[in-house]
Amino acid sequence: YITAARARGDAVGAGQYVAVGIRLSALISLPAALGMSVLARPILSFLFVGDTDMAEHAGAPLSLLALSVFFLGLLAITNAVLQAYGQQGRPLIAMLCGVLVKIFALYLLTPRLGALAAPLATLLFYLTAVCINFYYVFRYAMPTVDWYKAFLLPTVSAFLAAVCAYGAYRLFGTDGAIPLIAAIGGAAIVYFAAGLLLGIVSAEDLALLPRGKRLSAFLIRHHVIRTNKI
Repeated sequence: YITAARARGDAVGAGQYVAVGIRLSALISLPAALGMSVLARPILSFLFVGDTDMAEHAGAPLSLLALSVFFLGLLAITNAVLQAYGQQGRPLIAMLCGVLVKIFALYLLTPRLGALAAPLATLLFYLTAVCINFYYVFRYAMPTVDWYKAFLLPTVSAFLAAVCAYGAYRLFGTDGAIPLIAAIGGAAIVYFAAGLLLGIVSAEDLALLPRGKRLSAFLIRHHVIRTNKI
């Protein structure tokens, strides 16, 4: 979409598609990050059945590392945007700066935090790279991003979903596949419902996803979601 808009000479349209891409990336990566963070220990208990020490010791590092999923999603979309604008070297600069920050963070934090230093350093790596990528994206693409709709509302929805996931898992009071699946399924329903109620997603947003046109048409037909041409 971005490349096609630029080929038509539609700089404004390309910037709008960039904004939509950033918003969709946040919509997908935020619940994934928070969900994995709150369910880190249950996921480890499910993967390593009977190894309680693994879940206990690796739960906190994985919970912290899971937050990097959000920044990884933003890094992926901003890398793609910069490539679409012919700026393939800019992500390399961002990654190099991120690596330097990670090395420095490991050096400072490992003696103080131990095992938590590595996931925290990785989180700082992605945060650094994303911030630099955003600088270049706004320099070359000049998208008009609705920060309230792109980040604040999805964060609220993802937080509600994460609370639901944790509560649903604790409700069962035991480890295993069924409580984990129930927690993930319940969180997905809450997140989707909150997204619709808060008006985060438009029909055009869904149409950009795989098989999203059918889903958006169905939701429009039943007055669940609104159309909002970009």
